[in-house]
Amino acid sequence: MEKKVEFKGTREGIVLQLDSECDFEELLNGLKEKIELGKSFFAGATVIGVEGRTLNRREKEEAEKVFSTSGIQVARLDFIERLGHNSSSEKVKAVRENTEKSERASDAARGNNVEKTEEAFSPAAATDGMTQRSEDQAKIVFGTMRSGRSVIYPGHVIVVGDVNPGAEIVAEGHIVVMGTLRGVAHAGSAGDNSATISAFRLNPTQLRISTLITRPPEGGQVPELPEIARIRDGYIMIEPYL
Repeated sequence: MEKKVEFKGTREGIVLQLDSECDFEELLNGLKEKIELGKSFFAGATVIGVEGRTLNRREKEEAEKVFSTSGIQVARLDFIERLGHNSSSEKVKAVRENTEKSERASDAARGNNVEKTEEAFSPAAATDGMTQRSEDQAKIVFGTMRSGRSVIYPGHVIVVGDVNPGAEIVAEGHIVVMGTLRGVAHAGSAGDNSATISAFRLNPTQLRISTLITRPPEGGQVPELPEIARIRDGYIMIEPYL
């Protein structure tokens, strides 16, 4: 199912990216496999649209069943343009606004929550299974971090998007990237050996946890599933996020 089914994190939620050349049943099986591989990572997320192809009513219903059984919310499964341009960003915004109008009581309140607590967010859902401290706070970064951008924070850092080569994250707590991590990430910068780094796709320039440093092997293949890096027995180990 490589490259046929992908998830893209955006400020509004997750966009489902589908291969326009594949049979829907093949895509549906790929979707099930993708979610199963990262079930705990995707739990609680919201799907806001589809890229790559337009789904008919039956296909939307089938996809919604898969998401529903996995604890993933669906706002819309309508076709949107590729992200990264103003026109497509406006389409995503429109999808979000329409969804909030139809479900004002619940969705609008949830949206306001995120905006007002951008630097006081408890990342329990995003860091399920990780060490938590009640006084911890998190900084949420929306959108792709491009080369030259640096985020330094005395808590957890959550990026809703990609981290490109040349970008850097330094956090005293955990780092969670809801996209592809290709830049430099340093978790536990104050010496916390229990800190972790996780991403939908982990392909960093460099990883640091506490005082330990590691780099990916040259020419190594990057798995198509969420992964988490943590310290085990004095080494940084990368494992599937299951």
